[in-house]
Amino acid sequence: LPEERRHPRGALGLGGAAMMGFNSDGTVAIRGGRVTQQDVERVLEAARAVPLPSDRQVLHALPQEYIIDGHDRIRTPVGMNGVRLEARVHVITSARTALVNAIECASKAGLTVDRVAFGGLAASASVLTREERELGCVVVDIGGGTTDIAVWYDHALVHTVSRDWGGEELTRQIARGLRTPVKDAESIKQRYGSALASVVDEGETMDVPSVGGREPQTRQRHLLCEILEPGLEDLFGRISQEIDVAGCRELLAAGVVLTGGTANLQAIAELGEEMLVGMPVRIGSPKGLGGLADVVDDPRYASGVGL
Repeated sequence: LPEERRHPRGALGLGGAAMMGFNSDGTVAIRGGRVTQQDVERVLEAARAVPLPSDRQVLHALPQEYIIDGHDRIRTPVGMNGVRLEARVHVITSARTALVNAIECASKAGLTVDRVAFGGLAASASVLTREERELGCVVVDIGGGTTDIAVWYDHALVHTVSRDWGGEELTRQIARGLRTPVKDAESIKQRYGSALASVVDEGETMDVPSVGGREPQTRQRHLLCEILEPGLEDLFGRISQEIDVAGCRELLAAGVVLTGGTANLQAIAELGEEMLVGMPVRIGSPKGLGGLADVVDDPRYASGVGL
């Protein structure tokens, strides 16, 4: 574009059912007997060169480990001697149309996209510690419209999935259950919501705006929590299923890190520990920041800070 029409540039995070992650591997011969950076690039290209439908595009090919002549768990193979170099990687793909539409949306908002990243990967970058990546953990980024799940072990991403479900669905359930406008349901969720009804006093009440200009109603806070709890129990059930799919439940010593706006709900970590028996759960906020760190020290900003 001409200089005067160029937009501010930035990164774009994607999630939802359009995303798909899987593990792959590649093998190349080591030229000259010693691994060079070119050999690493060739083996990564071989690992990501898997047949894909024409409507899908690779976003990431993230190394898990390198193997030289049968010796595994190598992270930095450059300079090592051998004959055969293998790489195991985690590949994340996106539906091409979803990717194009997201970039077009950013363009219409006045932004030029330099890079696209999986939202769960971005959130992981801002909330995980080095120890959690090493010991194994699950990052669950519960956004407004999507929930991104990323499973880490030994500093590598081993499983990813994203669902078209998020805090907005809980808000809609509240709006229907309490018969209140959606915008008011969101405010009620943030102010009074709790993932566990058992931690709320039976007599505690709240004012609920009505639809159509009717007078506000006084409702039991316990009723709101009874709306939230089943939806979150279903979410943690899905998370448990994805951990089983990853096949490394017993290796995830660091447990689960919840982030995203919905992670601000009272007692959500406690509900997670009840549902994911034996796994510790904590709330993750962006760390290691300078500047306006206090402003974004909140789970809702995890993906944006990670980008």
